[in-house]
Amino acid sequence: MYFSRFLLVLMVLLVGCQSSAPRVMERLALLPFANLTGDRSLDWLSRGAQVVLNRQLATSRVVSVAPYGDVGGAVLGRATLLLHGVIERRGSGYRLEAFVEDSTT
Repeated sequence: MYFSRFLLVLMVLLVGCQSSAPRVMERLALLPFANLTGDRSLDWLSRGAQVVLNRQLATSRVVSVAPYGDVGGAVLGRATLLLHGVIERRGSGYRLEAFVEDSTT
């Protein structure tokens, strides 16, 4: 009996704690990745990484994703976040590193 009352009070408190503020959707700009390998034949990876990330993130309910060619276009598109990265040669392999930045700072 006490346990059921406890659960009822807990549920009421949890419902009351929900935020009534509307959720702000982030606008993520996908920028081309910089090819730092020195191998021009890998330039396709720059746009390829952008395309793959766009397809993977397109179904998000929290982030609106759009590819851009540069930071200027992303800012004009009112992006709130910028995703960019680099492709580097590491030993006998390659490393892809991505960065997400706030566009206002």
